[in-house]
Amino acid sequence: MKELEEMTLEELKSLGNMTYIEQYFTILNQLKTNRISKIVLEEFQGESIDTIYQELMKEEEKFRSHSLFPGDLVLVYPNIKEQRSKNFKTCDFSGGIIYPGSLYASYRPLLDNITTNERFVLARTIHVEAGYVYNLPRRIDELEALEQDMKLETPNQEIDFNHLNNQMGGYFPLRKLKKIRRKYENSNSK
Repeated sequence: MKELEEMTLEELKSLGNMTYIEQYFTILNQLKTNRISKIVLEEFQGESIDTIYQELMKEEEKFRSHSLFPGDLVLVYPNIKEQRSKNFKTCDFSGGIIYPGSLYASYRPLLDNITTNERFVLARTIHVEAGYVYNLPRRIDELEALEQDMKLETPNQEIDFNHLNNQMGGYFPLRKLKKIRRKYENSNSK
């Protein structure tokens, strides 16, 4: 006979043992530790505990930081705005001039550390020519790889990492955002 962790919810129901079903849901509730795990659990509910756990580990690894916030789960909200330049700017990726009236993108991602419940943004907005939009990181692993390449000044045909390193000061400085405190009015107060 299979172990409890190897059985799907349907198999547990077919056994008719309510204790096993209760244990199944108790284990699922214990796995709900963050937003990522809640999404995975909703998607795979009914599968075996082993399957759910493996999918959960695989999904969390996509959001695990290795250098900026070692071991923490971090969601990246890219915040890429394409706009027309009103004045002369320098492209942070190539060193090229962005002329007034030409398209460029500004990049200032929000980093949501769901392990510590803290939020950060880049202290300095990155400006790039429109052709570099697809090079802008959308996940934490991509952002950390870009920073690593910048620090090492990795030779690249697309991005001038030496120039980016000079523009950013050798690393991506982050600014921690304050927590928003909401004031709720008491309906009985006048």
